[in-house]
Amino acid sequence: MKKYLTFSLSLPLLAISTTACKKEANSKTYFGTVRAELVSCTGPTGIPYVIDVLDDEKLDSVATLTLPSKYKSIGKAIKFKIREVGTSDDFMICTTNIIAPEQVIVYEVSEN
Repeated sequence: MKKYLTFSLSLPLLAISTTACKKEANSKTYFGTVRAELVSCTGPTGIPYVIDVLDDEKLDSVATLTLPSKYKSIGKAIKFKIREVGTSDDFMICTTNIIAPEQVIVYEVSEN
């Protein structure tokens, strides 16, 4: 019984520590340019925007529903942080056969 109790208590602690490490790893600041509205897609908060990511080997561009209104200007240079879309976040829905950039949550946005 003692082994079972130890195992059942250690599993949630492992999950919490793994999640905490991911948050730190995703705190990188990215630089980019707002490229376009993704008009063939939509979401509960409106039309997603495509952001070209500069100087990153893994990301070329991303799509987001969380770009603040004051940065929704095509060609605007911004800096921002990103995180993956979670189960409680809004998802974009595309109505045509396009290959959209990866959807992410953009936060801490400011002008570059």
